[in-house]
Amino acid sequence: MKRRVVVTGIGCVTPIGISYDEVKDAMFSGRSGIRYYENIKANLGRVEFDIDSQIAPIDQTITDRISRFAWYSYLKCKEDAGITKEDVDGIFFGVGFCGSYTIENSFPEYLNNGRSRPNTLVNICPNSPACFIAFRDIVTGK
Repeated sequence: MKRRVVVTGIGCVTPIGISYDEVKDAMFSGRSGIRYYENIKANLGRVEFDIDSQIAPIDQTITDRISRFAWYSYLKCKEDAGITKEDVDGIFFGVGFCGSYTIENSFPEYLNNGRSRPNTLVNICPNSPACFIAFRDIVTGK
């Protein structure tokens, strides 16, 4: 049985903007999100948005930066669509790479203490953003 999927809302967290209008304007004007970072001598597309100001402190301790961005974009998507959690049947979220922030911050802790945080492995899994969204919104309703 085929089921149709209809995108009814858009939520963005990108190096060129955190709203559909910002991203659209940047794309149509040819503005790139790639910047040169002198401290690491590399060109990167990095999201400069302060996501931690938008996320509960407890969620900051249990998630990777990518999962926090996913949560924020999910909330903006629901807001754009005008839907509630009762309207959501499931979560699909795709990432190319997840957990770099966790790996970067866990490595010094591992070198200094000989151990990593207990949630390190969970945070670097590619399904971590979708799991966090599903748990946070669908299971706990918060």
